[in-house]
Amino acid sequence: MADYEQTKNSRLEYRQRRQQKNNKMNRLLNYLIAFVVVLIGITSYIIFFTGDDKAVEKEPVEQPADKDVNTNDISEENHETNDNAQNETNETNEVDEPDVSDSDQQTEGTSEENDATNVTTSSTDPVVDEVVINPNWQPTKTTQTGPHTSVFQEGHIDYEEKLATVFAVVPLEQANSILWNIGNNGSADTAIAVVSSNDKTEKYRVSIEWVANEGWKPVKLEKLNTIEGSW
Repeated sequence: MADYEQTKNSRLEYRQRRQQKNNKMNRLLNYLIAFVVVLIGITSYIIFFTGDDKAVEKEPVEQPADKDVNTNDISEENHETNDNAQNETNETNEVDEPDVSDSDQQTEGTSEENDATNVTTSSTDPVVDEVVINPNWQPTKTTQTGPHTSVFQEGHIDYEEKLATVFAVVPLEQANSILWNIGNNGSADTAIAVVSSNDKTEKYRVSIEWVANEGWKPVKLEKLNTIEGSW
């Protein structure tokens, strides 16, 4: 009987401890639930009320004014672009209309045509590097009238026309060159001249002939490697 009572008391104590433990767990859960509810309430307050305040603070920003400014900026940029395009067009028109005379254009065209038809060959003459002949070479227009007489006197019209013909085919300026020799080339209607640059790096021998009623005409241009023995 005593054992039964003892067992019964033990069970009763166990149930009491278990009940107390459950009560503690329930209280803890209630605390946690209450804390979560409070936390949710605080969070909701922050989201709704603080968010509305920020929204109100942002309302004064005038977006339409910014759009107006941007539109003006774009309009000004388009205006500047149109001005630049107009300036470029004017510059292009100025470039397309160079101030050159018809005679200059004709001279340049003739020079390019002559250069394009140059025929270059080698030579057996030891003082000659190469020989140039051009079928497009034309006589230097003469101002002489009457029977022609070949003259090698400086200042004479025939002499000056000879020099003009020579320098029409050599790539040198007469004022910046040396005339080494000019003389008869076997007949009264032929002549030959030797010229060079002032520094003697470019040396040429030019053969010319007289064309009746037209003037002196280049016949052959020889590029020399030395002055000595060239005439």
